[in-house]
Amino acid sequence: MTDVNKSQQVMTYVMARPKIKTGDLIAVRGKSGVFAQLVRLITNSAYTHTGIAIWLKDQNGEKGLYVAEEDGVKNVYTPLSQYAEDEFDVFRMPVMAKNARIQSLFQDTVHEIQAAMRDRIQYSWLQILRIGVYKLVRITLPGSRRGMVCSGFSAAIYRELGWNPVDLANPPAPSDLTAALGTPSISVRAL
Repeated sequence: MTDVNKSQQVMTYVMARPKIKTGDLIAVRGKSGVFAQLVRLITNSAYTHTGIAIWLKDQNGEKGLYVAEEDGVKNVYTPLSQYAEDEFDVFRMPVMAKNARIQSLFQDTVHEIQAAMRDRIQYSWLQILRIGVYKLVRITLPGSRRGMVCSGFSAAIYRELGWNPVDLANPPAPSDLTAALGTPSISVRAL
């Protein structure tokens, strides 16, 4: 078991799936592959990837759980079941609604995720370089409006919904985004 807080619910993917809500952040603890190892080393964090959960109906009307994410090339919807064998944590969406606005917030969340997915967004290796330089030597390189990384994509959706975190790095690494969100509510592990 890795880095689990007492307030988190630890469960398998099958147990966690019905508890995950549209708008929740999925923070993956990648362990295999050179890129995941490099991200872990540079950011000093177990988190190597993020995406935002969204429940969508398929052409048959069946609801499926997907992750709106950057996949290293572009923005995509990936069935969350693709991460069932990986460890990941679920952070509740940081935008809260008053009781009268819960349905409206849900619709706004779906709308913002779908709006972000509508246009192709290139993955940005320059942003990876910027994150690495900042994490290693605390120097911020000039930015670019072209492309995003997974955690920047997730943060942009939350910002469109009104989230305004203090001191979130730009672009944020997965560890920066999860730190701004606090403690995960669910930890998915192979038990």
